Amino acid sequence: MSQTSATITSEGTGMAHDGAHQTRNSTGGDDSEAIARRAAAAEFSHDHPDIRPGDAGWATQDLAGYVARAREKLQPGPDGEPVGVAKRFMDADWSPSEHEAAVHEALPR
Repeated sequence: MSQTSATITSEGTGMAHDGAHQTRNSTGGDDSEAIARRAAAAEFSHDHPDIRPGDAGWATQDLAGYVARAREKLQPGPDGEPVGVAKRFMDADWSPSEHEAAVHEALPR
């Protein structure tokens, strides 16, 4: 089955599923804002694995700062490539952890 359909997972993320039940990000890898948000979610998740959206302490986090730093990292470095963690999120096949997906959905737009 080669047809692709979009579904919403229990974490609230929009994912596309193909017939082989492989999951991939439905937003694609060409949108720099989407890439920055994926990178910000992963970096926050790495820095604060114990803080989830809605938890005590969530409101005090600088989420907009994470997104801004990720946008900066998307700017080409000396070699013409994005720097830092942002390189990892240029691939449309981003597969977030449950925590990363929850953070991604809660990031300010």
